[in-house]
Amino acid sequence: MNKKFIVLSTSFPRSADDDAGVFVSHLVTALAEKGCSGSVIAPKDVTQETLNSIKSFTINRFSYGLCTAGRLAFGAGIIPNLKQAPQLAFQIPGFLICFFLKTLRLTEHSNTVQANWIISGFIAWLVSLVKRNRYLVTIRGEDLRLLEKPLLKLLFTPALRNAAAVVTVSASLRETFLSYQITTPDKTHVIENGVDYQPASKEALEAWRTKIGIAEDEKYLLFVGTVIPRKNIEKIISILSQPSLQEYTLRICGRLDDRLEYERLLEIVNNMNLRSRVFFEGPIAPRFISHYLSLATAFITTSQFEGRPNAVLEALAYGKVVFASDIPAHREIIEDQRNGFIIDNRADQEIAKDIKAILNNQSQQQSVSQNAKESVAQLSWEKTATKYLNLFH
Repeated sequence: MNKKFIVLSTSFPRSADDDAGVFVSHLVTALAEKGCSGSVIAPKDVTQETLNSIKSFTINRFSYGLCTAGRLAFGAGIIPNLKQAPQLAFQIPGFLICFFLKTLRLTEHSNTVQANWIISGFIAWLVSLVKRNRYLVTIRGEDLRLLEKPLLKLLFTPALRNAAAVVTVSASLRETFLSYQITTPDKTHVIENGVDYQPASKEALEAWRTKIGIAEDEKYLLFVGTVIPRKNIEKIISILSQPSLQEYTLRICGRLDDRLEYERLLEIVNNMNLRSRVFFEGPIAPRFISHYLSLATAFITTSQFEGRPNAVLEALAYGKVVFASDIPAHREIIEDQRNGFIIDNRADQEIAKDIKAILNNQSQQQSVSQNAKESVAQLSWEKTATKYLNLFH
């Protein structure tokens, strides 16, 4: 299939070991493996980019800062960045103009544009007014938060309404999006992300354990995700501090760009005397996340809001016992007590006791682990790419 696509994204890996927008790069790789080609258009960062192409797709980055590449898009993300540094709002006009001009230059009438996140969808719509090409918009959790604001909903509605299709990554997101009555159900589709499952060898894991300093007898709970307020990591720390979990440690893998949140959590850790049991690992290259997952005792997340959490899906693929907060996105992929466990609103002490009892029950762990693997076995980036191609046609 020699189909050419333009892929727009406000976040895309800057190097082979970068996790920014990594699931977009997985999709691009899968499309390339199906014989497609084209261009990825994404913002340039102040750091040095070394990733210039992915198979048959070239990566085209645009600068938008007055004197630099720009500081708006990467790190914690556009919205968190603006909350931390409101002065970055002055970069928004340059960001939108440069994004539009780069896309306009590279897009032909025959191209199909796949826009990731609603801001990219807005750019795709503007370009379509000139080039008359088709585009579809893939929206994720943060996009729904933008649509909750009346002025932003008014701004983005034309882009969503005129798209050939709107894709959501979960059924719960689709249901919420349809409640805004922006477009019709027949134009709104669910295409789940694939799961990146690449287990490391026993030798590689042992070498990694030694390098990172993970003791052979260490039992740790793992969290993977950007350290930002809505991830509610304070809750995990509080659960870990309970007497029933005193033999466990917590390893937090994720970007620390939100310095205010990171410093707040460090203060909580210090006040609870948990410095020897809570480890902020910082950003981890995607290929090494599998090492942390393989060695973890269990995976835990108490996030207050998610679209479709890739980290949870990957934890299930590795057969980890997953403890997840009671939100729609988690309920959609975890059947409580079958392939994982939903954390309810009881006191942290009671939750900790339940976690300890489950982790002490080997037969229950084995059953849940097997069910976890089976529950995501059908998810792959190859299947995700196939669904996108079917929708493109």
